[in-house]
Amino acid sequence: MIRELGHEAEIINYQNRTHHRWENPFSSMRLTPKGIRTAFRRRSKARPFREVVAGLTSAEFTTRPEAVDWKAFDSVVVGSDVVWDYSSPQYGADPCFFGQHPVQDGVRFVSYAASCGPADTGKVPTYVREGIQRFEAIGVRDRKTLEIARGCGGGTPVLVADPTWLRGDPRIEWPDAPSEPYVLVYGNALTSRDDNEAVHRWARDNGLKLVSAASPALLVDQRYDRLTPFQWVDLYRNASAVVTATLHGLLYAVKFRKPFVMKLLPQTRDKAITTLEGLDCMDRLFPQGESVRDLDLDLALGSSLQNASVVSSPFSEESRQFLQASIAP
Repeated sequence: MIRELGHEAEIINYQNRTHHRWENPFSSMRLTPKGIRTAFRRRSKARPFREVVAGLTSAEFTTRPEAVDWKAFDSVVVGSDVVWDYSSPQYGADPCFFGQHPVQDGVRFVSYAASCGPADTGKVPTYVREGIQRFEAIGVRDRKTLEIARGCGGGTPVLVADPTWLRGDPRIEWPDAPSEPYVLVYGNALTSRDDNEAVHRWARDNGLKLVSAASPALLVDQRYDRLTPFQWVDLYRNASAVVTATLHGLLYAVKFRKPFVMKLLPQTRDKAITTLEGLDCMDRLFPQGESVRDLDLDLALGSSLQNASVVSSPFSEESRQFLQASIAP
């Protein structure tokens, strides 16, 4: 998107050492049969992404902040996703994402669609407060992060669209795409057998298959354990309805105007509710501990969203304008 706005753009190929270790499925593997199976499944799931990721940047990967030439950039854009999660131990409480590492002195920082995730709003570390204050422009993805940024005294933070809503996705052809109409399941939405049976029954009664996108649903007609990024997107584009438990599952269901229901999990609560309330879709939600059977599936999965395409919506256009103004003051 930044390149489309007429700027040169490079990815800073850096990841916090703790986060990098946590994402390795074998470094955190439990030495149990289930733990070993999970590690191999995670590795298999990630494999189709490697070629795509390798083509994103020519910069050498590093976990050392001092190995990055921060001053080579006119602006550093921090975002999106949970780059500001300072509470979850797997992310390493990294000051680099707040411009607070000594090697970042004098570098101009802005944020786009940053999120603090499930971070504890009552215990904001000093490096977070001081870091947010130094940002020239602050775009965040959810209301919780908006309130944290305001509390830190950082400029005038604004809500912006997730990057996936800024532009369209390429169409692809792939031989293994589902050949019959289907309901798509993504994330840990149907780990309950009762919920799984309810959705499976609804799909069958409506002449639809139940398709899993690398998700642990028990009763599915077709399961994809390995998908490239745009195969995953294509499953959303062609689905008749979506059942999800993740933010991006929600965002892509909305992007393609698909009927959906969402299981609300603690790690996605604040991010998802901002989107759901903004679209007046809270009736499509079943919180953790409640059952999908409590929803009217005929209403939720059988009726399309009436909102206009989010890619061309005023919110997305305002977000593009914010990004342009932030990186080219």
